[in-house]
Amino acid sequence: MKPERRNLQNQLLTLFFANTWLTFSLFELVDGHLSLVGTTADSANLQPFCRYIQDLPCGAGRCENDKCDRAATAFRVLSDGGDGTRLIMCHAELWNQEVPVLVNGEVLGVLRLWGDARRG
Repeated sequence: MKPERRNLQNQLLTLFFANTWLTFSLFELVDGHLSLVGTTADSANLQPFCRYIQDLPCGAGRCENDKCDRAATAFRVLSDGGDGTRLIMCHAELWNQEVPVLVNGEVLGVLRLWGDARRG
């Protein structure tokens, strides 16, 4: 990926977080593999419960594995014609939302909002 594109993506992710305060990770398809583009999952940005879970032994690792596994599953489901936004539970039983990144009808990535994106 060109440095200019990566810089623009990081600026957009920062702007999105600054205006929503939603913790998220953005994954995109790169050379046939889902790759983490950016995240706002800094410990200062986490909700208290998420911070507590991540401070437990193996907590941060479980969160990271869960994010990546679920993003890959969401990408497969959405690419196979599944419906748009999905609301699922993470390993700690908090609601997370998955939003497809579509370009000309093709799923090129997944935006995962996490840390208890409750049904409203």
